[in-house]
Amino acid sequence: MKVTEKQYADQTESLSKNKSAKKSAAGQAPSKAVGTFQPKDTSDVEVSSAKVNLSDRALDMKKIKDQINSSPDVDEAKVAKYKSMLAKGEYKVDSRAVADKMVDEHLRSEFFAATNKDE
Repeated sequence: MKVTEKQYADQTESLSKNKSAKKSAAGQAPSKAVGTFQPKDTSDVEVSSAKVNLSDRALDMKKIKDQINSSPDVDEAKVAKYKSMLAKGEYKVDSRAVADKMVDEHLRSEFFAATNKDE
């Protein structure tokens, strides 16, 4: 079907006639957008509830998450222990172990950086 300007004009005229008829029938233009649901009476609206059953694993995960969220981020007792040991000069750092861990970490990061470039 070929669309002509006359057909388009006829369609727009019929739309504008429908809108003006609705305005005159209601006394004013509708205030809400077309397609929105508005119940006429709130007594007609029923609210239903959904029941959800969680598996044992989901309940365990919820318990674990709650425990993690309730625990402090910093172990104050451990911090106090090492703070007092440092103040008294009792805490000895094993420099060889620190150096080994630094080298291991560097090698690990270099290895993973190299494998990611190959992909």
